[in-house]
Amino acid sequence: GPLWPDWTGVPWMALAQQHGSDLVVLALLMALVNSLEILVFNQELELDHGLRGNANLTLRRESLLGVLCGLAGMIPASTSASRSRIVLAQAGPSRDAPRWHAGIMLGVAVTGAWWLHWVPMACLAGGLVLAGLMQVPGLMWSLRYAQRSRVTWAQSWLVALVFAVMGGVGALVAGLVVATFVLLHDSAAKVLRHVRLDGELRSRRLRRAGSDTWLSPRMNQVAVFELQGVMSFGVAAHLAEQVRLLLQPRHRWVILDAGRVPAWDSTALAQLRALVRDLGQQGIAAAVAALDPVAAEHAGDQVRAFSDLDRALEWAEAGILSQRPIEQRPARPERDLLGEIGEGVPRAAANALMAVLEPLAVPPHGVVFSAGDTDHDLLVVKSGHITLVTQWPPDKGLRLATVGPGMAFGEMAFLNGAARSACAGSERGPAHLVRLSRAHFDAWARQYPEAALTVMNNLAQIGARRLAVTTHQLRAVLE
Repeated sequence: GPLWPDWTGVPWMALAQQHGSDLVVLALLMALVNSLEILVFNQELELDHGLRGNANLTLRRESLLGVLCGLAGMIPASTSASRSRIVLAQAGPSRDAPRWHAGIMLGVAVTGAWWLHWVPMACLAGGLVLAGLMQVPGLMWSLRYAQRSRVTWAQSWLVALVFAVMGGVGALVAGLVVATFVLLHDSAAKVLRHVRLDGELRSRRLRRAGSDTWLSPRMNQVAVFELQGVMSFGVAAHLAEQVRLLLQPRHRWVILDAGRVPAWDSTALAQLRALVRDLGQQGIAAAVAALDPVAAEHAGDQVRAFSDLDRALEWAEAGILSQRPIEQRPARPERDLLGEIGEGVPRAAANALMAVLEPLAVPPHGVVFSAGDTDHDLLVVKSGHITLVTQWPPDKGLRLATVGPGMAFGEMAFLNGAARSACAGSERGPAHLVRLSRAHFDAWARQYPEAALTVMNNLAQIGARRLAVTTHQLRAVLE
C-alpha cells in the first residue's frame, strides 16, 4: 500500500454528523486515560524505583507524537519508553533500551504501510499479545507481589480482563477508573516520605555560640513533613489527617516540604489552606517549602511559602529565638567590630586590632569573593547577611551557610593560606563588613601574643562548631 493514506472521497461532513460526538468523546477519554497513566507510571518510577522524571514533559512529548502520527495517517506509535523503564529498573538502569524500544515503535509506524498488510492477522494479533505480555512488569507475575500489593495487582489485571472480554472502549473506561484509584492509593499511602518531629534538621544559617546553645534544645518544637507524589483532594485530605495525628503538644512550628510534589490541584490547595488555618487556631505556625510557583500563587496569602526547606527552617529558628528573654539576648554594640573572634580579648588589644580593620560595603547581590580567589583576608559581618555557596549566583550552586552580624567567615584561607573553596556574597540585601588581612594580623600578634592566641582559639572553636553543624545536617539527611 502507499505510504500516505488516500483521504480523497471521504464524506467528512456526513462522518462528523453521524459519529462526530462519539469520536470526540472517545478521543477525550483516551487522552484522560493516557494522562493518568503517565502520571501513575512516573509516580511509580519515583516512589518505587527512585527514577525521578518530568511527568509533564513526558505527557507533552507523547501527546505531540500521537498528534503527528495521526495527521500523517500512520499507526499511532506510543513512546512507551517511560513505562518500559519500570521493567528495566528491575535489571538495572539503562539508557539505551528505552531508546531502542521507542525507535522500533516509530519504525513500525513509518514503514508499516508497506509491509503490515502482508502479515497474516493471526500473526499480527499474536505478536501484539506477546508484545503486551512483555511490557507487563515482572513483578506483576510474582505471587509475593500479589500478596503484598493486592489492590494494585488486582486492579491492573482487571483492566486486562475487561479488555479481553468487552473490547477496547470498555478497557478505556476501566483503565480510567483503575488509574484514578491507583494514583490516589499510591499517593495517599506514600504521601509522607519522611517525618521529623524532634528537631533533627537545622538551617544553614550559622549563629554565635550563645544563640546556638539556646536554640538547639528547643528545635524539637519544629515538625518537618517531607511530601511526595501528585497532590489531589483525597491525598491532601489524608495528608492533613496524618499531620494532625503526628503532631505533639510541644510543636509550635510545622514545615511541609513540597520539593517532591510535581503538581497540586485546586481542591488540594483548598485542603492546604484549611490545614494552615486550623493549625493557626491551635497556636501552630505552618509554612510550605519549595511550593510550585503556580501552586503558590493559587494557594493565596494565607499560606506562608518559602523557596526551599532551608529558608523555612531559618524562619522557624528566628521564631524560636524571638522567644528568648531580652536579658538573655547578646548585646552587640556598634563598636564591637570583632564579633565572635574578639571574645575574651583584652580591651587594649581589641582596640589595637580594630584599628587595622578595613570597612567593606557589599551591595545587594554583590560578591565578596569567588571560589579559587587567592586572597587570605578574614571577614566579619557588621550588618546584613552573607551567603556562602559553591557557585554564584546562589540559584546555580549549593547553599553552604549564611552568616549574620558579628560572625566571621573566610577563616580557612586566613589560617592555611589556601585558595577560596566557595563563593560569598550578599544574596538579599546590602551588607557591611570589616576585613582583616593576614599581614595586619601577624603584625598585631607580635605586639599582643597572648591576645593573638585567644583569637586563634576563637577561630578553632568556630570551626569546630560549624563542623558539628555540618555533621548533624549530614546525619539527618542520611537517616
